Amino acid sequence: MANELKVYDLTSLKEACSNNYLFLHKMVGIFLDSTPKDLKHLENAIIKRDWKNIAFWSHKMKAGINGMNISGLKETIKKIEDLSNTSQTEDTLIEIHQLFKQINEVLQISFEQLKEEFAI
Repeated sequence: MANELKVYDLTSLKEACSNNYLFLHKMVGIFLDSTPKDLKHLENAIIKRDWKNIAFWSHKMKAGINGMNISGLKETIKKIEDLSNTSQTEDTLIEIHQLFKQINEVLQISFEQLKEEFAI
């Protein structure tokens, strides 16, 4: 991973925790513990066409994605939330599924990179 471009930027999080490595490590650990579960809940809601839970889980995931400043996902997760609240059609569901695939792909990379960087 030494030459691999990170898909996240922890600069703001480091500043928020005054560069306290133990606190930062804890925050990353919480992200790595909760986000894969939330991602699975979101996927299940999409499969079930459960608009209420698509909105709920996408909203819940925003904080972690924003906190870890994961490349390009802030807008993508917000778009899923917005679409699930405004346009509940089959075309919208197809778009949400495509956006979910993008989020899943980038998050899987971020999980691997964070685990390696923080030896978790």
